[in-house]
Amino acid sequence: MTATEFGRKMAGLRNEKKMTQAELAEMLGVSTQAVSKWETGGGFPDVQTIPDIARALDTTTDYLFDRVRRQQKVFVFNVLEGDGMPSRGPNYRRKYEAVLNDDYLAKGWHVVDTKLSSEEESTYMVVVLERED
Repeated sequence: MTATEFGRKMAGLRNEKKMTQAELAEMLGVSTQAVSKWETGGGFPDVQTIPDIARALDTTTDYLFDRVRRQQKVFVFNVLEGDGMPSRGPNYRRKYEAVLNDDYLAKGWHVVDTKLSSEEESTYMVVVLERED
């Protein structure tokens, strides 16, 4: 992978998150000029910065370097909570619909797995999404 290809991938992921170069730079503790340089193919970031870039862009280092062509995202929604009475968590439906339908499913992501996970007084729905490049 060339620096230009890496930069395009990085810029594309940043733009998907509606994040500016300045916002990403602040998250990484680097200058805006450094982010611009990486995105325009002027070089690669320091090896220690790459995992931070992946986290900030909600992806993996393998995906950044084109070692995999699929992205996966995992979401956890509070479904049931409280005193043993099954009722949906207060914002479950709104969060589920907004995050999945509006932000992901409409943009080519699809659900590959769902499961319920329980802890003492809460039940969570885990949703795994995937998208091919």
